Amino acid sequence: KVHFSEGSHPGITSDPELHPWVACGNNVTGTSDPSYYWYQVAACANPGKKVASCIAEVGMPEDKSKPVNACMADGPLSAQLVATMHQEASTYKFFPWASVGAEVIPEPDLHGDNIAPLISAVCKQAADAGTSKLPEACHAERFSAQHERQQGGSGSGKLLLSSSRAGMQRSRASA
Repeated sequence: KVHFSEGSHPGITSDPELHPWVACGNNVTGTSDPSYYWYQVAACANPGKKVASCIAEVGMPEDKSKPVNACMADGPLSAQLVATMHQEASTYKFFPWASVGAEVIPEPDLHGDNIAPLISAVCKQAADAGTSKLPEACHAERFSAQHERQQGGSGSGKLLLSSSRAGMQRSRASA
C-alpha cells in the first residue's frame, strides 16, 4: 500500500485527484495490476503533474485504470478511503515510510538510499505467496547475494535489482 499524508509538497500544487487516485488504487487493484501501473501513475503525478496525463504517459491500459477511476467517481467511497489513508499515514514516524506486510523497511535517507531491503521484502513476500511470475527485479542473483552478505545471511537468497541498477546501487553506496 501507498499512503499519502494530508497536503502536498511545500510550494508545489498537486493534482486534487492524486490522493483519491492513491487511496482508490490501494483499494481496488490488489494483485490485478502486477505491473503496478496505478503506482507508476501516482509516482508520475507526485509532485505537480495531472493524474490523467500520467495515465497516458505511463501507458496504463484502460482495463487497469477503469476500476480506479470508478472508485474515484464514487464520492463517498473515495472520500472515506482518502480519510482512512490520511489517518493511517499520520501514525508513521518518518517519510518515506515503507513496509511490506508487517516488516518496516529501514529509513532510506539514513541507509544510503538503499532500496534493496524493500525490493527484497516484496520479492520474498510474493514468492512466499506462490506468485508464479516474479518481476525481473527479483531475479538478480549477484545483487541478491551481496545484499544477503550485508544483512549477515548466506548469500543464497533470490531477489533483486537488474544488473545495471545493481551496479548503480554499488556505485552510490561507495561514493
